[in-house]
Amino acid sequence: MGVYMDSDVGPQSMGAQQRADDDVSSYYRPFEFAYTYDADHDGGITPGYVGSRVCTPDPDSLEFACWTWQVGDGPDDFNPQAPPLPGSTRNEKYRLLSGNNPDESKYTSLRDFPHVQEEKPVDTRYLFAFYGDMHGFDAPTTASWNLEPGRTMKIVIAIFPGMSETDLQNSAKNAKTIYGQPQELTTVILPDTFPHYQPSEPPAIPNSYVELVNDGNAIDVYWDNRSQIENVDYTNVPKDLIGWQNLYPDRDSYIGNYDPNTFPPEFAPDGNYNNGAYVNPWTGYRLRHDFEGYSVYGRSGSGSQEMWMKIGQWDKIQTQQDLNDYSAGLPYIDLGAFDNDYGKNSGFPQKRVLTEADSAYFKYYKLDDMYSLVHYQAGDVMYGEPIYNTLVYSEDLQNQADALSFEDQALLFKNPNISDRLYLALYDDALIPLTGHQGAHNVVNGQEKEEFIKSRLARFYYKTTIYNPPKGVEYYVAVTAYDRGVPSTDLAPQESGRDADANMKVVFPGPLAKSEMDNIVVIPNPYIARSSFDGRRENDEKGDRSRRLWFANIPKNCDIKIYTLAGDLVDTVHHDPTSTEDIITISKAASYGIPASGIASWDLLSRYDQIIAPGVYLYSVKNLDTGDIKVGKFVIIK
Repeated sequence: MGVYMDSDVGPQSMGAQQRADDDVSSYYRPFEFAYTYDADHDGGITPGYVGSRVCTPDPDSLEFACWTWQVGDGPDDFNPQAPPLPGSTRNEKYRLLSGNNPDESKYTSLRDFPHVQEEKPVDTRYLFAFYGDMHGFDAPTTASWNLEPGRTMKIVIAIFPGMSETDLQNSAKNAKTIYGQPQELTTVILPDTFPHYQPSEPPAIPNSYVELVNDGNAIDVYWDNRSQIENVDYTNVPKDLIGWQNLYPDRDSYIGNYDPNTFPPEFAPDGNYNNGAYVNPWTGYRLRHDFEGYSVYGRSGSGSQEMWMKIGQWDKIQTQQDLNDYSAGLPYIDLGAFDNDYGKNSGFPQKRVLTEADSAYFKYYKLDDMYSLVHYQAGDVMYGEPIYNTLVYSEDLQNQADALSFEDQALLFKNPNISDRLYLALYDDALIPLTGHQGAHNVVNGQEKEEFIKSRLARFYYKTTIYNPPKGVEYYVAVTAYDRGVPSTDLAPQESGRDADANMKVVFPGPLAKSEMDNIVVIPNPYIARSSFDGRRENDEKGDRSRRLWFANIPKNCDIKIYTLAGDLVDTVHHDPTSTEDIITISKAASYGIPASGIASWDLLSRYDQIIAPGVYLYSVKNLDTGDIKVGKFVIIK
């Protein structure tokens, strides 16, 4: 079999020939992959490389060849039905695919001469071939790769990018690891029952909640600690490096290190040795808890990912047990980060040291040095505050819940020290043990499972504040969790996402709602030609339908009516706590945001969707809770 790659590396704005003429193909034998790149990187415009490798059949059981040739010299296939006579294209192509060079004046082996194109870049291409021992059906071996007529087989090729040959090497290793167990040459025609495509992933995305406070001059950001509690990355340390072995006493995995008095029973030897293991199962379990910290990001008035600014970062404090585990594979393999260069050991927000007076917290749980959930006790450092109260399932509690709505049932487990809004944003329904909720299956014979209770009582939330966000334009907030990466494969720390599919929130900062109406204002006033709050909606070439002015310091429930000086009603704006505002900036990452409770916008269009004329306008604001009315005026100048 073979993969033909004609990679023209360069920006799409270049012409096809200009893009193709200065490329280089090469080969890396230790990992058996071919690759292409632009020789001068187009002055920095095209710095990337692209490689290809085999994932299945098992590349360790294959033979490889890789050929390149000048444009016009390659084997053609214009007459594929031609008899396989000597010199025919079909024979020539077969010889290349089986590792033989039919014409040394035309074909060059990149596998044998990987640097042949570096001095003279060309419009490059390559045929990357792989095959068995060529014994055929007459005398097959376990290294033979035969396919009978009418049968099919599975072949998987990875195409991967990189910024250098070293980067490609890491990508090639990761591609093989992510794909998982390959089929053998003798089983590749059978159904594939192995699991595949299981990459190392960042920690779970934190649940988050944001709230405008201090009259719109600050944003409180809350998030939960599910990224820590749920964080077990099974690809962080490959399974073939974990186990017990009896050959190498200097390894952590040596059977002589097992102590039945200290090791949990699930990590006890079962009599099956893995002599390729470097760490024992308990160490491997701890290493797979690779959570490292959190970051909070913000950006104002732009949906561009490049505009995120890191507001704060909090990093796990490494314990001595962590450091011991990180070095457990040394000097053979780096399984951790012994020098801890992925963080600053800052700890997390809302730190407190518990005393005997804090006994109410002693019913809650934390992860200890061995990543087991244990009770808090006096002297422990605690970060954040619990999300849940300490109730556990009972039949009486279920009977009480049966008369309540779904949300009110979940609220039965709320920590009374937090608001309903915050709790409903952060709670996990999988931790609610009531009928109809996702955690109901964790009740057996009328009792909650102990591990389920521990998990709920280990859920805490953190809080930080963003000060002085710009007002009147959308402000994006996201909370991410990151891990320490996979040093054994040179995979950098991975961070959860910041987009709407993650936990991004969008608010419009501004004054909070006020029942006193004397300070209601229109911003800007006068509105001259355009304002900094304007944007550009789709298909609005002139921008006349992408304007915005704000009414500020308004009540939380009100109707705003705009009139001409003659008293004709132009438009009505309704405002209440459920109101949202359209995002009209050109670059946007969401369609709407939540405004401060004391602001509402008007788009300078009439109730008949007409562009209004310049002039003086009157407005009235009616408080729907009290009936009070405030009137005023503003000016539009175009």
